[in-house]
Amino acid sequence: MPGFNDLRIGWRQLRQDPAYSAVVIVGLAVGIAVAFLLAGFVRSGLVADADVPARSRIARVELRYQNPGGTPVWWGETPVPLKEEIERQTGGIEALSRFYRRELSVQAGTRVQSFELAFVDVAFPAMLGLAPQAGDLAQALARPDALALTADMAQRLFGGQDVVGRTVSIALRPYRVAAVLPDRPRNSAFRFDALASTTSSAWDTRELAFREWGHHGGQLYLELAHGADLAAMGRRVQSIFDATAWSAEFEPSSRINGHAAEIRLMPLQRLPFDGARAPASVALYGGLAALAVVILALAGINYVNLGTVRALQRQREIGIRKSLGASPGRVMRQFLAESLLAALLATALGLALARLAWPLLVEQLGKRYDTPFVPSMLLAAVLIGVLAGLLAGLYPAWVAARVPAGQVLAGRDRQEGAGGLWLRRGLTVLQFAAAIALSALALAIALQTRHAIRIDPGFDAAPLLVVDAPPRLVDAEIEQLREALARLPGVRAAARSGDAPGRRLVRASSTVALPGSTRMLSFRHESVDPNFFPAYGIRPLAGRLFAPDRDTLAGGEEVVLNRSAAAQFGFASPQAAIGRAFRRDDLPLRVAGVIEDIRHVSLREPPEPTYYRIERDQIPTITLRAEGDRAALKAAVEALWLSRYPGEAPRVEWLSKQLEEVYGDDLRLSQALLAAADVATLIAGFGLYALAAYSVRRRAREIAIRKLYGAGRGAIAALLVREFGVLLLLGAVVGLPLGWLAIGRYLDGFVERAPLGVWPLVAAVLAASLVAALAVSRHLRAALASRPAQVIEG
Repeated sequence: MPGFNDLRIGWRQLRQDPAYSAVVIVGLAVGIAVAFLLAGFVRSGLVADADVPARSRIARVELRYQNPGGTPVWWGETPVPLKEEIERQTGGIEALSRFYRRELSVQAGTRVQSFELAFVDVAFPAMLGLAPQAGDLAQALARPDALALTADMAQRLFGGQDVVGRTVSIALRPYRVAAVLPDRPRNSAFRFDALASTTSSAWDTRELAFREWGHHGGQLYLELAHGADLAAMGRRVQSIFDATAWSAEFEPSSRINGHAAEIRLMPLQRLPFDGARAPASVALYGGLAALAVVILALAGINYVNLGTVRALQRQREIGIRKSLGASPGRVMRQFLAESLLAALLATALGLALARLAWPLLVEQLGKRYDTPFVPSMLLAAVLIGVLAGLLAGLYPAWVAARVPAGQVLAGRDRQEGAGGLWLRRGLTVLQFAAAIALSALALAIALQTRHAIRIDPGFDAAPLLVVDAPPRLVDAEIEQLREALARLPGVRAAARSGDAPGRRLVRASSTVALPGSTRMLSFRHESVDPNFFPAYGIRPLAGRLFAPDRDTLAGGEEVVLNRSAAAQFGFASPQAAIGRAFRRDDLPLRVAGVIEDIRHVSLREPPEPTYYRIERDQIPTITLRAEGDRAALKAAVEALWLSRYPGEAPRVEWLSKQLEEVYGDDLRLSQALLAAADVATLIAGFGLYALAAYSVRRRAREIAIRKLYGAGRGAIAALLVREFGVLLLLGAVVGLPLGWLAIGRYLDGFVERAPLGVWPLVAAVLAASLVAALAVSRHLRAALASRPAQVIEG
């Protein structure tokens, strides 16, 4: 390791050549900054809820059902009554609590805010180790008219005043603030703005949740007693669930491995990676970690190339030092000192760049992450930066140590050996391979996301404005709101449904069968009103659809099937389904019409067999079909809302925007990868720039001689372009298969793909080629402009 004197001399050397120092330090700093940011996202998942004392003994109950279409998936939500069944029949559990989160509106004075209110049991605070900053948390969870706010929510509602004992309103009912809690970490599985008891009157769906086993709106967490076995407890909970009356109602065809639903206990510390809905997170975190290593490696390769060129340019200086008694080891230490200094400066600059970029990146990604700027991460960044600098400086230092003093002092510079030259060429090939693969993957994700957003969902979403009625309204009040909205100027139609197609907020399924058949089928069930199909502009494939001039909210036996449901029943054509009867439990139903499949799910799932039925209850979503000025209509809807419900934050948004957000994670991932690919390509360009500088210098005499023998500018340009073109070609040969495999792996998650072809791969190669051309252009011009006489005499 270099000593203090070596560092001092190294600092002087860096100052003497500011252009080289700036390129080296900035290049390495950008790599360190990007790698640190990516590592920060990975850490955010790894340390989720690390502040929970019993984290290793807490698990979430998860269920897996047999879905329509046949692919079982895990769900993190469970029936609310399951908690009492487990509590009554199971020992070995330290604590058990529901966590049922609702997005509601809260009012304090004139301030109205949307917030997430979580309803929990009395064991929840001890399970998480929650301690209030002020007030009495036990009281907040003991009374149905009390709650506890987080510090951030208290600030938003009351502006930082002492809030304990103050009153807020939810659905026009007063609630006392009994405690203030510290804000949960941003990556916590338990995100909330306020806590209330499961007996709270603010729980607007409480009666339904406690009555209907099929209502899966909340999560259930348990804390195992010391020494209890997780797998054995999981089997015990499975047997309890199997013994419930609701489980017994499932037909054999709807069961999975003999169970109405499979149950597992997912440890809290594994939720971000293995929990329900987490497979994408596994790929994301793994990809980000690999990307951080790749970016750092590319920056290191860049330093190797630049440092080697720098060492060869300083041969006379090295020869003089050796003639004055400096040993090869001493020379190596000196160059390693410069590498160490450059790495330290690059690390400091990289962390500063990361600190500036972090808030912007978090906002762009639309996620909540804990800051990575903690002592452990900063220390790791410094150590890794120093290690990367020393490792990257080894080869340039070795090249410097092997410079023969006598030869260079005699005016004959030593050229880099063939092995070293091919090593650096190979590193440059790896740089371009990584850049091409990343660029291709990022472009493919962006194009697939664009395709998913723009794909026809079976209706035109552009003129559809969705209004989610306040949760406290009963059916008659929701219908009055729909009628008032329908009278607004610019509203062509107004319809109600359980949810707007494609949002995936609400999903209900039913088991159905044809008369006389023992074959039970699981269909998606959509509750709508008579205005639904006209408002969405959906036309029948066969039969008739519901219409306000013929049907009423009283409903009846008639239903509308989608094409997949008609095929699932085995009807030969949509027309053959018209008038056919089937049953849902003991309810007789008859097919009135058939429509084309409309997309209620994302492109990651096949269209589900679905039937639509007029039902008055549980259809709180109102969809308006707009005509004319869209902005004016939205403003009019919000004004009507505020005039009727002054204590509720308006819940009004265009359906097209909500459908785009279904693919928000994919869009943000593509943006992050594009940024990383840009950085990787830029770093590869720097590496090629250094290689081109050395190559032109190394071949200066050869170029001069070729010119003397009549070689024109085109021949000289072809000579150099061929050398660097081969490197780019090899990078494409390595990078394109990697990009192709990564694209295929990503697209495997979709049932319908964009017609990408090879265009992402072609575009990635073209982008790399452009950067390569810019990187070598300066040195190519210098070679073309050189004068043979001056080169040979020099």
